[in-house]
Order: sequence, then structure tokens, then C-alpha cells
Amino acid sequence: MKNDLGFTFLPRFAVASELRAGELVEFEAGLGETVITAACCWHKDKWASPLISLFSGLCESGW
Repeated sequence: MKNDLGFTFLPRFAVASELRAGELVEFEAGLGETVITAACCWHKDKWASPLISLFSGLCESGW
């Protein structure tokens, strides 16, 4: 456990360097081909950077 925070469910690519460095350990969760649904929210009246605007547009279009 890094920083003694416990367990989490992350995509391997997000922690690949930490796994290679031995900072994190991968456990088999037995979830197989589990589909994870993600939600992205933002306040409609708040400023959004050009990158966030591009990302939200891609999400809304379904890529």
C-alpha cells in the first residue's frame, strides 16, 4: 500500500510506473471483464479550459 491508504480499483495504465517500481502491488480481484461506467460533471457557470471543453465535447459526442 502506498501511503497506507488501502485498496482501489484503477486501470493498469494509470499506475504502470508505480507497479514497475514496486511502489504498488497488483491483486487479482476476480472481476473478469467488468465494465466500469464513468461520469464527468462540471458546473455550467464555471470557466472551463480549452482542454476541458474539448474533453466534454468528445464525451457528449460519444467519441
